[in-house]
Amino acid sequence: MNLIEIIQGRAFVNNKLMNITIYVRDGLVQKIELGSVPKIGSKILKLPLNYIILPGIIDMHVHFRDWELSYKETLSSGTAAAAYGGVVLGVDMPNTIPPLNSLSTIERRLHEAKNSIHIDYWIYSGINQDLKEIDKIVRSRYVAGFKIYPEDLSLSIFEKALKIILAHNMLIILHPETHMSVEKCVFFDLGSRYVCRSLASMIESAMYVASIMRSVGADRKSLHLTHTTYYDLILVAKDLGATCDTCMHYLLLNSDNEEYGCRYKVNPPLIPQVEQLKILKALVNGLINAITTDHAPHTLQDKMLPPMMCPSGIASIEYAFRLLFTYVIRGIMSLTRYVELTSRNPALILGLEHLWGSIEEGKLASFTIIDTKGYGRVNGPQYSKACCVGFEGREYEGEIAMTVVRGCIAYERGVGVHKCGSVVPLITKLKSPT
Repeated sequence: MNLIEIIQGRAFVNNKLMNITIYVRDGLVQKIELGSVPKIGSKILKLPLNYIILPGIIDMHVHFRDWELSYKETLSSGTAAAAYGGVVLGVDMPNTIPPLNSLSTIERRLHEAKNSIHIDYWIYSGINQDLKEIDKIVRSRYVAGFKIYPEDLSLSIFEKALKIILAHNMLIILHPETHMSVEKCVFFDLGSRYVCRSLASMIESAMYVASIMRSVGADRKSLHLTHTTYYDLILVAKDLGATCDTCMHYLLLNSDNEEYGCRYKVNPPLIPQVEQLKILKALVNGLINAITTDHAPHTLQDKMLPPMMCPSGIASIEYAFRLLFTYVIRGIMSLTRYVELTSRNPALILGLEHLWGSIEEGKLASFTIIDTKGYGRVNGPQYSKACCVGFEGREYEGEIAMTVVRGCIAYERGVGVHKCGSVVPLITKLKSPT
């Protein structure tokens, strides 16, 4: 492995860029010193002035497929794509085949991941209709939380299942739509899907889950609304005391794009441009807690199917955080806000702030290193098996130069990717909160 012992350069520490020397030992930041401190006999990575070292990017919402969907993506290809995209930790969704909703499949997934992944890796569990199985998963502490899909809200055991999860203060990741709005949605063109999969149904689902949480006195911060698409839904999340994220495709694409075909079909659907502009304002102003990719790779054959049949999803993990950094270069967003959205807040939401989210002594030496003078154009997937990205042809400013995972170089521009990853339950055993 390409291990770093000392790295020197400009780093984002204590909410500002500082010229520092970082000493790395056993995957942790052992010591930070101001300035460039030479040390004879050590392996030193000295970065150019146009490079900046940021706390490593965490993507809380990915679909790395594998198993029966390995023709679309594998843990190896998905995490390689993530490393290329500057991501040091990805949290995988449970809608695999077979699904990640039993302790046996969760244990199998984590075991297989250890030898396949380029970055650090964690998973969410799905809802199992066997309440005893949910209890076993909760007590194992192997998962980041539980993903709630629209169809889960209609299960007869849902309220009981949620209460078991909440009794252990587990994170709830909600896809905010009702089952009925999804099942009954009839559309004549892709650009009108947002009409029947409405804001009202999104608010209804969030309020329903929040009401159960109130009934058991659960911590409201245990609820996270993922891939939010409407400004008013974000306000509801804030009123409920929940956190929320959105995705780059909701910032850069709108319902007009969906009219051009299945390449732009996503769930929840793309929204009209007037709503899209509100989302960008909420992002810049601090109402949105995190940016995720909802990386959902599909084959070209999948995306060539008719609109009613083609699967939803955009596979953007390789470029999303490059495109987001363009807002920093152009003065739309501060560097502090970028770090909050991509690292600090995701770490807090996941309960991993003792290891990830900032560059500090004692935390993991996991960094995203960006060449601020670099630039490029989205040219399609580099490591992902997906057919397409959804942002082809778009230009970005700020290039990922290196992705460092616990002191190991997982991606280096001009060199390639390396397998540096581990699974979070193993990493947290090595260092627990003080």
